[in-house]
Amino acid sequence: MPLRRPSSFTPDTPTSQISIEAVAGEDVAPDLKAIVQGLPEKLQNDYHKEMYKALTDQAGSSIIAKKLGLEVGEYNNLAGVWKGEVNPSAQIQVKAEVDEMGKLTDSFKSKLDDMAEMYAVAFRQDGVGWHYPMYGGDDILKQNGIEISVGKKLSKDETIELESLLDKVLPDSFVISSTEKGARILNVNGEALSNDVFHAKAEEALEQFSKDVDLAYFSSESNLIEGIKNGDQIKTNSLKRRSDLQEWFDTHIVEQVERVNQRFKGIAEQHAKASASRQQIDKQQVQPLKKRTPKDMTTKELMKKAGIK
Repeated sequence: MPLRRPSSFTPDTPTSQISIEAVAGEDVAPDLKAIVQGLPEKLQNDYHKEMYKALTDQAGSSIIAKKLGLEVGEYNNLAGVWKGEVNPSAQIQVKAEVDEMGKLTDSFKSKLDDMAEMYAVAFRQDGVGWHYPMYGGDDILKQNGIEISVGKKLSKDETIELESLLDKVLPDSFVISSTEKGARILNVNGEALSNDVFHAKAEEALEQFSKDVDLAYFSSESNLIEGIKNGDQIKTNSLKRRSDLQEWFDTHIVEQVERVNQRFKGIAEQHAKASASRQQIDKQQVQPLKKRTPKDMTTKELMKKAGIK
């Protein structure tokens, strides 16, 4: 579809954005992930909502961000995609703290890393990332991101389509971060892939996308905080960056998350039993009728069959 160039698209005022999913990561907690993904889509969405609600205050803001002194808005519930797999995701907008050059301060970046680590541990994620887009500037080699707008949130199918198209031309070289009006595409292989080549290949993919796209280039500061391979349990000494907040984290975060996980494990068990019961009933209903032999017949039936009155 046609692409409208940067001059036709003015992005919203940028803020830093943290991207998180409630469904556990494959490397960190595969058993928990399998339990949640085995649920019907509606229950998966309910799980997503309850996990985020467990870590928000009455105003709908992140209690982790509040504890770290960060100013955030409400969660934006959008489609998250990684390696062909789409899960509900939350994109948290965090008010940026910048220096006179317009770049993030070191103290602010440290707080974003702290926030990312806490969500990674609480939600058993393989990793949680954040980025801060900066628009404008003439040096294309510094612009490691492309923002696309289709005027609305991308659907699950559109998100899968976008990743598939990009993967054909930029394998293992990009991540997608959803927005309220589309998505941001980041070059994560900058050492081997120059940004001008990244732009050209990404636009080649976007021309095949099923939606008309407005686009703009940006440079960004970003980081990815890896999760801890705890398996199904969160270790009591899980925080590496802010061990001083471990007790608060265990009480206000871990306990809340565990309540939700235990509830949905119970729901998953009930769903599995109900599904097995339905399958058994269906199996019985399609069983062929057994042909009656003489030994199955009553005396009256045998007499009738023999023509004896």
